[in-house]
Amino acid sequence: MSPEAGSQIALLFITTSHEDYAELSGILATSFVRVKSQWKPETCGSVGAALGLLRNRRIPIVLCEHTGDDSWKDLLEQTGEVPGGPYVIVTSRSADEQLWSQALNLGAYDVLATPFNEEEVRRVLSSAWARWTGTPEQGELVGEAPLVISAAP
Repeated sequence: MSPEAGSQIALLFITTSHEDYAELSGILATSFVRVKSQWKPETCGSVGAALGLLRNRRIPIVLCEHTGDDSWKDLLEQTGEVPGGPYVIVTSRSADEQLWSQALNLGAYDVLATPFNEEEVRRVLSSAWARWTGTPEQGELVGEAPLVISAAP
């Protein structure tokens, strides 16, 4: 599905893992996130498709799955040169100090290990959202924009 023209995307998750998608959706739906609009589902299972969206929309936060290839690095390279580009958070089942160091050195905002830890997801996303909006961190994501989580079909 494509987002409606003019709709705003607060969060984009690039993943091929239905399990990670469902877990993150559950955390966001039942935990700290309050969004005044309804969620609008979106499908985006690759960095290439995400880059297409990013060319036409400002998306504050992009989670990108590390699957052993370098697609997350391509995303960082492509978005790092864009003024006001998104905060990129790498997700990985094999998140270790080496990946964390490499990701941060290449410009990622943070790394989240999967399966997700609800407290860590809250901390990282709240921090990224607060930086994006220029508001103090309050432990919640609050906004007018629809929250979109994307995953491969």
